[in-house]
Amino acid sequence: MAGILCLGLVAFATGKNYSKIDQSSNVYFDNYARSILESLPKESLLIINYDQQWTSVRYLQECEGVRPDVTSLNLSMMSFKWWEKKHELYPRMKFPGTHYTKPNTVTWKVSERSERALMKTSILR
Repeated sequence: MAGILCLGLVAFATGKNYSKIDQSSNVYFDNYARSILESLPKESLLIINYDQQWTSVRYLQECEGVRPDVTSLNLSMMSFKWWEKKHELYPRMKFPGTHYTKPNTVTWKVSERSERALMKTSILR
């Protein structure tokens, strides 16, 4: 009985507030990412450093097939040692080292256990 009451309460709150929370017509990031991709010459390399740009551009490329000729790389991800294992995903690219880092950068100490846990996440595979 309590479950049905909770479900009814959620349904009521959603129905009452749907017009306030509906984001179906929000195309800001779609337009933003399309304007980035569509302005690039054919076979371009796009280096991105911010999450909103990265996720917007990658969504359009991977899910909607927009500008598959453009290679997009996330500069922030390239700063980690594990990036070396990602080089094979970009066969047309020649990387000058294992990963991007500023001079005199101190490498983070990661235990084997932590590294194994990180490797299990989809971003590091």
